[in-house]
Amino acid sequence: MEFCGFLIILIVLLLNVLIVNYVRKLEMITCECSDEWKRDYIKLYSLITIIITSLICLIPLFLHT
Repeated sequence: MEFCGFLIILIVLLLNVLIVNYVRKLEMITCECSDEWKRDYIKLYSLITIIITSLICLIPLFLHT
């Protein structure tokens, strides 16, 4: 994988991990301002993005022969 592609994947993973971390902190402090369906959607979307991005990065490593 070329360097720019790897850098973009790394940035996407980092941003989504930070988003999930922030949302979990909001849940822990029981922030009423974020107690809506949008918070759950953002958390779920970020987790799915982390999984898909990881698979995009790892599948070529396992399929390379």
